[in-house]
Amino acid sequence: MNVQIPDYEYPRPRKVDFLAALARMMDDQDVESTWAKACRQASVESDLPTHPLSELRAVANALMQMGGLAAVVGHSLLIRIVTFESLAERGTVTAPEPAPQVAERLPETEIARLEAIADLDVLATEGDDVLDELAQEAAESLGLPIALVSIITDGVQAFPAAHGIDGWIAEAGGTPKEWSFCQHAVTSGETFVVEDAASDERVQASPLVSRDGIAAYLGVPLKTTQGHVLGTLCVIGAEPRRFEAHDHERVEALARRAVEHIEARARESAP
Repeated sequence: MNVQIPDYEYPRPRKVDFLAALARMMDDQDVESTWAKACRQASVESDLPTHPLSELRAVANALMQMGGLAAVVGHSLLIRIVTFESLAERGTVTAPEPAPQVAERLPETEIARLEAIADLDVLATEGDDVLDELAQEAAESLGLPIALVSIITDGVQAFPAAHGIDGWIAEAGGTPKEWSFCQHAVTSGETFVVEDAASDERVQASPLVSRDGIAAYLGVPLKTTQGHVLGTLCVIGAEPRRFEAHDHERVEALARRAVEHIEARARESAP
């Protein structure tokens, strides 16, 4: 019997998504000036009501070059654009009518966490051999196929280091935050464990379960010395799995090493 796997339901990124993401972290005047500056740098008309994805991609790249919270927004929106493009190219995405964007300012504690992500430049770690090696060690030590350094922003989980991923997730370098398991560890500040995702009400609705086959997950928070939880070091399996105490201990030790490396790298690059 053929089983029909549903499409990913994912809205096409829009200009309003950029403005709302900036507004959740900045004052209105800063939102307008940041959007205008990024559009100038990207050679894009800032006052058009809509833009093709190619132009939004250019604006996202310009935001990433600006640093600070603008860079976090740019990186997040670039992942959302690439996610949509990659799924559309595969013919596996249904674009529902976008929900109205909510631009309510984030709590100051969350803005401080995102500023820590920006200050540590943790999203710009492509080619960081140390984090890649820690992810590989985590996967191999637990005998699982996938391990990630996952950083949670306002809109996505980004993977500055990964072992064992491919397909659209590798192309995007992350996934939408609303589909992620790691957001639960960041919100609670505690290790998040899923031993059988298909029967776990907290995550079973995620397309990462129904389409991409995640069945087991253990994610340890990446907590800085200042107390900010950047994301997780997580391991992922395609079959249900019971995680023992020694599994937790191994990943916790590697997570501490990851944070130590991220903070040391930031100190070394500071002016």
